[in-house]
Amino acid sequence: MSELAKKPDPTEEMLKLATAGADSTQIEQKMQERGATPAQIAEGFRTVFDYYRAAAEFNEDIERGRAYARLNLLFLSTMRVQDYKAALAVQKEINKLIHLYDKQDNNPLDLAIEEAIRIAEDVDED
Repeated sequence: MSELAKKPDPTEEMLKLATAGADSTQIEQKMQERGATPAQIAEGFRTVFDYYRAAAEFNEDIERGRAYARLNLLFLSTMRVQDYKAALAVQKEINKLIHLYDKQDNNPLDLAIEEAIRIAEDVDED
């Protein structure tokens, strides 16, 4: 049996535990129970923190573009199936994303969209 098959990678196990919501004390205890050395545990924590730091870094413009494209596809899908209530809700999200209108109360466009949603709900009930 190979060395890799005998023992799972402590860092991978630590990442799974951390992602599942275990705190550092719980993770350390589990890893000690599984025979990890203090050096392996310390290195595992460094790797897990580095992984989360890297995962948190993103390009805001790219993510905004991705969200905009997804919302547009969702809008087209809702219109295709004539789900006007959902289409109006999606359009409202698009408008927020692209800052089409102010987020202040009593914005005329916001009020018009809310009125259209209310009318669509009334139509759906009939």
